[in-house]
Amino acid sequence: MNLLQPQYRVLRRLRAGFSLTEVVVALGLIVATAVPMLGVMSMGFNDASAAVTQRTLETVRTTLRTRLQSPTWPQPQAAAAWQATRFFDAFGKEVPTAKHGSTAIEARMSSAPGIGFQSAALESIKVEFLAVPSGRVLGEAVLQRNL
Repeated sequence: MNLLQPQYRVLRRLRAGFSLTEVVVALGLIVATAVPMLGVMSMGFNDASAAVTQRTLETVRTTLRTRLQSPTWPQPQAAAAWQATRFFDAFGKEVPTAKHGSTAIEARMSSAPGIGFQSAALESIKVEFLAVPSGRVLGEAVLQRNL
């Protein structure tokens, strides 16, 4: 039996390649390993999105702390309690009004007397941070400043 003869070459050529069963099993293995990897990737994307929101929120907090060093910001203070709202973009910069698409965070501020004791020298400011498109509360903070 000489494999170089023409009739044996044809048989060998017809048997070359993978069977349908082998291809289905290989595709099943690829899918079985790819699906869990996609799940892990979606968790990573969610974490990255949350990190961006946290970074923006920290930038807004820092901006508010700096601006609140002035006793006349966000408005001249009277003896009574006050409330104010400020808007910030996705980079933590203050914007004048809530514009669709350019505003990411709304900061609602309200004053209160100094926490824990009555003091004419300290003012506490409660700040609530909200996502502008959804109204979802992103966080809260209490800041104190000298009057």
